[in-house]
Amino acid sequence: MYHSFDTLDAAKSFIASGMQIELAETVAKAISASRDTDLSHLATKADLMEVKSEILGLKSEINEVRSEINEVRSEINEVRSEINKVRSEITEVRSELLVKIAESKNEILRWVIGMNIATVSLLMAFFKFFIH
Repeated sequence: MYHSFDTLDAAKSFIASGMQIELAETVAKAISASRDTDLSHLATKADLMEVKSEILGLKSEINEVRSEINEVRSEINEVRSEINKVRSEITEVRSELLVKIAESKNEILRWVIGMNIATVSLLMAFFKFFIH
């Protein structure tokens, strides 16, 4: 319930307690003005509780997002691990292929040298047989 503020009565009380007249009137007017101030734009407890509730909701959503980020990070780490395994397998297969290529190269050289020796031997036998 709102009670009006009696500035004259307040000023008389201030003067009776020893305050100067001008100061007592100024203080009484200031008190009256502060009581007449429009407080409707200020937040109420209900407004503050609503904001607090919204903040708690946002905190909950932030925690959910953080949890999802951690899950994604975990999945990224798993993918990285699999990529490293595949790289390792590729390196291993590459090494095996290089060894097989070198072995094949050596075998081809043996066959070529063997065929060349056989060809030269046949040519020598052919010339020996027909030239004599």
